[in-house]
Amino acid sequence: MTAREFAAAIKRPYPTVALWLRNNLIPEATFIQLGKMRVWQIPLSVLETFTPPKIGRPKKAATKKAVKAKKK
Repeated sequence: MTAREFAAAIKRPYPTVALWLRNNLIPEATFIQLGKMRVWQIPLSVLETFTPPKIGRPKKAATKKAVKAKKK
């Protein structure tokens, strides 16, 4: 399936899925050349196991200074 079909199947906007594809967050997706066009190809089996990435920034790792401040 294409990226647009995948986006419709998981009910997410296409630009979000395109970003995930560029960041390699969708497993088994391949980028292929069809004539002058380049498209993403995603196997149907990915729909069964795919879980969308969590929204937001990852939490910062605790620094030694922050850990000491919590102990006081």
